[in-house]
Amino acid sequence: MTFIVDNESQMFEKLLNPKFNWKEIDDYNILTGLGESASSVKKNSNRILGKLAIILEKSDKSRLLKDFAKDINVSPNSLRVYKSVEKAFTGMQIPADISWTVLLVMLNQEDPQKSLQEAIDHGLSNPEIIRSYGKSRNLNKEKMVCPKCGNVIRDENN
Repeated sequence: MTFIVDNESQMFEKLLNPKFNWKEIDDYNILTGLGESASSVKKNSNRILGKLAIILEKSDKSRLLKDFAKDINVSPNSLRVYKSVEKAFTGMQIPADISWTVLLVMLNQEDPQKSLQEAIDHGLSNPEIIRSYGKSRNLNKEKMVCPKCGNVIRDENN
């Protein structure tokens, strides 16, 4: 497997693309090396580690997630959360400016991808998304109004 990149940040952007072919990366040593690199890079490290955990789970059943977590110096619980978030947003192109906190908030929605897409379509900022969607798991039953334009984003009661 080869792909040309100028720096680690560019490499991680390619790895986060939903069209990236992860099937070519199934060697434990490669996954571990990517995990160690991702751990040292601040931007998108959680997402990369989540994708790596998913690939490990699919490709190498003999290795446990806790062993991988130990090898890349990340807590197993954190790695499970990263994996859960990535599974919830599989196939979705997430804009680079969407924060990790927003993804965690959206994970608590009934349909995380649909909810995130609604927020993106309404041009909500990260803080606006967190305020609007972060109140409760049952938010989809409440009326939600876009703080920018005043339009109703969701009203399940009508």
